[in-house]
Amino acid sequence: MSLHSALEKIVKTRGTEYITGYFDRGISGAQFNSFRSDPEASNRITLADLYSVNLLALNVPGAAGLAILGTDADRITDLLTQIPDRPLGTLEKPEFEKHLGPKSAAMDLWRLLRGKGRREYDGMGPARVSKLMARKRPHLIPIRDSIVVRVAGFKDRDNDWELWWQTLRENEELESQAERLRQAAKQPELSTLRVFDILLWYHGKYGTDAKNSTL
Repeated sequence: MSLHSALEKIVKTRGTEYITGYFDRGISGAQFNSFRSDPEASNRITLADLYSVNLLALNVPGAAGLAILGTDADRITDLLTQIPDRPLGTLEKPEFEKHLGPKSAAMDLWRLLRGKGRREYDGMGPARVSKLMARKRPHLIPIRDSIVVRVAGFKDRDNDWELWWQTLRENEELESQAERLRQAAKQPELSTLRVFDILLWYHGKYGTDAKNSTL
């Protein structure tokens, strides 16, 4: 199953049930975007941002957190100032390359937080890094975790950013569906990416594709 087919199926058959269930069940991840969100800290990673990752069932290792808040804080802020929170599906091809391509500030931030070759970043895998970046740029950066990967049919080496971008560009109806689901959940500030991330995760965790899996 592809991301496109998974979203089409889930949105049309179980979308409202899943999105309202997610917020009605008291799942901690429901507060991932809202927990102590500070608009004035949009270009800084804060303690609240680090803790928000815990709300999605992971933690940022202590050594990595110290580096993020300390020695690498200025570099992270410099990169975040270059990354707009543009809705991913609105980007034209040149804009996608500029903001999410191999030479983009977003990719530089991804590499920094992955910390290849730096022991203090041990444990900062794709799931943790994507969740931290999605907290700061919820309209631009999708979350990657094992349940979403399984339900969407992603491969290990897939470029999730490009797959999400292509899917949103190819099916403009998804944006209107996301708006409908935001209203159903009474979550008007929820990004389109987060709406669909919740549907995929909920389907894999509690729906017909549910099985034992860790985030």
